[in-house]
Amino acid sequence: MSSTAQLPDTDTAPHPTLQEDAPYVGLMTRLISWAVDFLLINLVAIITGLGAQLIASIFPITHNLKPLFVAIAGGVYVVWTAAYFVAFWSTTGQTPGARLMQVRLVSATGEKVKPFRALVRWIGMNLAMIPLPWGSRQSRSGTWDSPTGLPTRA
Repeated sequence: MSSTAQLPDTDTAPHPTLQEDAPYVGLMTRLISWAVDFLLINLVAIITGLGAQLIASIFPITHNLKPLFVAIAGGVYVVWTAAYFVAFWSTTGQTPGARLMQVRLVSATGEKVKPFRALVRWIGMNLAMIPLPWGSRQSRSGTWDSPTGLPTRA
């Protein structure tokens, strides 16, 4: 009456595959997702900035150093924003805004996105927003998806 579990023939776990008929995510879905992410990113930045200002107000700082602190704060904001998107895209494939809109970013094979590809996508996404009307193609997939080969599908 002993029973033995049968092991699969291979040691590798099956990889999820991307559905060919999965629709591309539309502009409104992306805008709502970005709005939620924008609010979260800026809420953390504002709270952090207020805390830093409170701490800085304790120490006597000359007004000559203000441009330096503004430049540092701007650089930290850019790094924070990049880290937000890269961390969420490369771990779960979803930012909180994307999770709300039920959107997931995966590679063309359906696997998780690597951090480097997520960073390239973030850079491309920001470059595509410079001429904002050029950020959407006929297939409703953003131009930042093309260089990374990462279609965003629902």
